[in-house]
Amino acid sequence: MVVADGDAPRRAALLDELTQRMPERTSFVEASTVAQVLELARDSRMVVIGGDVQGASASSLARILGRRYPRLHVVDLAASRREAR
Repeated sequence: MVVADGDAPRRAALLDELTQRMPERTSFVEASTVAQVLELARDSRMVVIGGDVQGASASSLARILGRRYPRLHVVDLAASRREAR
């Protein structure tokens, strides 16, 4: 699972929460840039977007991933923060 967020403290908090909730066998990798996310997503089953990354907003990244990897599960947690505004 790729955990994507350009904000290191927020990414660390998200990673901590996910490791507590997901099965022990789940492996996690972190990404803070669009290039990292695209490279890591190729071999992943899911990308969790916590916020904007270097080079793209969270919503843009979700769209890019959806077009490039149509079978990939993408969760944009930043969308709920945008909707709450």
